[in-house]
Amino acid sequence: VAKWLISGLEKSDVGASFTLVAADALGSFILMRHYLRRHHAGWKTVGFRGFNVLKTVWQFVLMILAFYALLAIALVVVQALVPGFDANQQQQTGFEGAPPELKLFTLFALVILPPLVEEPVFRGFVFPALAKRFGLVWGAMFGSFLFGLAHLQANVSLYTFILGLLLCWLYVRTGSIIPGILLHMANNYLAYMALSAAK
Repeated sequence: VAKWLISGLEKSDVGASFTLVAADALGSFILMRHYLRRHHAGWKTVGFRGFNVLKTVWQFVLMILAFYALLAIALVVVQALVPGFDANQQQQTGFEGAPPELKLFTLFALVILPPLVEEPVFRGFVFPALAKRFGLVWGAMFGSFLFGLAHLQANVSLYTFILGLLLCWLYVRTGSIIPGILLHMANNYLAYMALSAAK
């Protein structure tokens, strides 16, 4: 299995990429569940709580405006500091060669699964732990830096760092990671559509 997986990933095989994403998601949930049980805590501890839908709608709008404003500023600063920085480098997902008949698999692997794992981990575990130690602002900065770093591509890391900051803010405002999961999925869907159009 390991040989097939490594070989498949090297060849950008969709089956291998999907297996890796699914195994990563399943493993993450098992580890989270184990940690929560060990500390006699439930999923509410990592932000799976109810939220006020009406209040969250305007926060979504505010977040989208803030995201594009911050991204524009960050791109100007980074390109001034790092002249070779390519803001338009296409994101490598491992699903580049996916045939149209496997569209549902790639959609699930790139749009649905990542937010379900990343939000509990980065906003549910990492951000609160860092915020408790360093304060909300630095907790959000450090947590978002790690979130960006996890994406392993310079321009995507910058993009996700800013997204991470805003998702931390949304979590603080709503008290729930569910709005962040939904917004994260919407963001991934837009990125997925852009990548599909670029093929």
